[in-house]
Amino acid sequence: MNDIKALLMGPYWHCNAVAEPTIVIRGAATLLLAAALAIAWWFGLIGTYGGSSISWRSNGPEWRKLRRIFVSEVMSNASLDAIYVLLRREVGAMVRYVYAKDGSPIDIGDQMFLTNLNVILSMLWGASLHGEERSRLGIEFRQSVKEFVKLLGAPNISDLFPFLTRFDLQGVQFKMQKALMWFDKIFESVIAQRRKVDDHQQAEESKDLLQLLLELNQQQGDYKSPLSMNEIKALFM
Repeated sequence: MNDIKALLMGPYWHCNAVAEPTIVIRGAATLLLAAALAIAWWFGLIGTYGGSSISWRSNGPEWRKLRRIFVSEVMSNASLDAIYVLLRREVGAMVRYVYAKDGSPIDIGDQMFLTNLNVILSMLWGASLHGEERSRLGIEFRQSVKEFVKLLGAPNISDLFPFLTRFDLQGVQFKMQKALMWFDKIFESVIAQRRKVDDHQQAEESKDLLQLLLELNQQQGDYKSPLSMNEIKALFM
């Protein structure tokens, strides 16, 4: 079906069938290979730790390093297989939660988002949320993500007239910095907890994505240069 749509509409198409207007991309190959050079020149300096993410970094050796890490670590067969197990576990947990709330009002949208969030966090740093912490942080995370995505697509007069950037007339930069501070606080907390884990525990546990990235922060491995902390956090974004 995707191949038929691609032939009729191209690798990108605009979809109005959901609550928010959405740009649909045919697949990862289209994003990371065919359109790589075009995407590499888009900048979101504030929201991506100074343009440290794969989506907003300028084309060059560092950007190619990030793309290689993304393909070999984040999108590896092992990572994708692990998602199925995590998704099955979290969907089961959501069903049990909904069943336990029989007769009480439930926000299904929040529960679906929390389930997806738990799967992603478990894949990234091996820790899922539980109980009240799960609900509280998950709802805050959802609101922050919505605000962050809204700001990324918000029209900004500074894009048309770069000399106005320093004045931040619409307050977009301030709002972006505020949203990023919330994410940064979470990332710093998780990274600090992971660093406290001793080598013996790490050897016994299966490595999650964060542990692999922290190892690349300490030593470059097969890559030309080690990952910086900003690059690690930008990959999570």
